[in-house]
Amino acid sequence: MQDEITKTEKVEEVKFPLNTKLLEETSKICMERKIIKERLEKIELSKGKVSDKVYERVKSDYLEQLKKNTDALLEKKNDIDKELETLYEAKKKVEENIGVHRERLEEMEFRHQLGEYEEAEFLKLADGVKGKIEKFEKVLAAIDSNIHEYEALFEGEEALFETARPMEVPPAPSSEELSAPLDVENEEYEIGEEGYFGEEDAHVFETTGEVKIPPRETTDVTQNEIQADTGWTAMLTIVEGEGKGSTFELKDDEITIGRASSNMIVLKEAKVSRHHAVIKRLGDGFLIQDMRSSNGVYVNNERVSECTLSDGDIIRIGDFVLKFSQP
Repeated sequence: MQDEITKTEKVEEVKFPLNTKLLEETSKICMERKIIKERLEKIELSKGKVSDKVYERVKSDYLEQLKKNTDALLEKKNDIDKELETLYEAKKKVEENIGVHRERLEEMEFRHQLGEYEEAEFLKLADGVKGKIEKFEKVLAAIDSNIHEYEALFEGEEALFETARPMEVPPAPSSEELSAPLDVENEEYEIGEEGYFGEEDAHVFETTGEVKIPPRETTDVTQNEIQADTGWTAMLTIVEGEGKGSTFELKDDEITIGRASSNMIVLKEAKVSRHHAVIKRLGDGFLIQDMRSSNGVYVNNERVSECTLSDGDIIRIGDFVLKFSQP
């Protein structure tokens, strides 16, 4: 047991350096975007002070510059999304390690109370575990700092992604990947010298498969008729957005929502993240959780990280508005 408790991790070597080149290039594009927008505003204010031909020619020139700037910024956004995906995966693993060590410390304290350890031995072992927790917490703080650096680049540019090109959808995970258990308590996650986790662990963060719930038109039937026909316990209805009027029955324990085709409810729109939200069954009720999406989840016009749903709640995901119904 002592060998297990005193096992060392390579935390001292962990670093999560920022991709400074990517940050600098993106920051430059953002600054150019700001200047172009300011000049377009000045052009509008000057309308009528110059000839129509000059006005249209100069405005057209800056609109073309804005288009090229938007394309360049969207390319950088794709690169930054990849960096963020790696950081969020690493963050989850570090948080799991912290949880494992805190549990070990709790068990050690309990065994000490039972008399398994002498005081000096207990203090030595406890200090070792506390030191590991502290180091992992420093790593976690570094990861959070990097995440903030990347995400801060696009603050105030939400409108940009209304017309953004859809990102490439990654292949859906295989059935073997979906069935692989994540045994946090019995598995030690090593962090390499580069500060990133191996690609072989990436599949544990995919929780969705190929299953999709086909939209069902409800225009000509009542809610009671649908309930009698299908035995549904709850549903989402699109009230704004593509497929308006379509319904999705919430029959599974977890219903994933996002832009990627691997989700159970697929909302194809640029402001919807690849894996945007999940609705979980809690007994007879349902809970919606934000899956670290870029544009957030709103329930009754209030942004939430998670929220228990009630009949009639209005959910906004990107430009989609959905109504939650439960008998």
